[in-house]
Amino acid sequence: AGGVRCVILPHHKNAIVASLDESAQEVRQLADYSQDANLLTCYLGTKEQLRDVHSIVACKIADCSYEEFRRRLLSENKEESSTAGAIRQKAKITLFASIYGAGPAKIGQGLGISKEEAQSYIDAIYDQFPEVKAWKEASETMARSAGWVPIHGGTVRHLQPLINSDNQDVAAKALRQAGNSRTGYRD
Repeated sequence: AGGVRCVILPHHKNAIVASLDESAQEVRQLADYSQDANLLTCYLGTKEQLRDVHSIVACKIADCSYEEFRRRLLSENKEESSTAGAIRQKAKITLFASIYGAGPAKIGQGLGISKEEAQSYIDAIYDQFPEVKAWKEASETMARSAGWVPIHGGTVRHLQPLINSDNQDVAAKALRQAGNSRTGYRD
């Protein structure tokens, strides 16, 4: 066992070496920026209090409580857990795709579902995390009015020339970048 991490040693007897998981930072940043109470339950609290972000969305899609969805997901019944796992995976893909501005047509194509079903998944995200929708809309409004959005660390992403483009695709891309830039990704 061990791997590369076994060669990293504390610099003194009482020191601690921490390993940080940086996966899914976009969702963590979104929780911080939007201050959505439901989304924050995935990152704040004791181990027993923490909830799984993708299961929160998936339970809405499956039309059941969070507790019931988690029961199905962790069930020893392979068919039940497999079905719940597939729903959770679709919820996960939809969440990340929507963070980056993908719409129902693109998400539906990626998941092999109808545009209408994909829209219902997006709606489930915003139903469960209403402040996320408000934050994304505020980012787009700021980009339209100020021509820029603040980025983590105190810098700004200038978008004015793109937002004012006569090319609707370029302008739409700039609006996606308004939120994307704030969560650490550039389109």
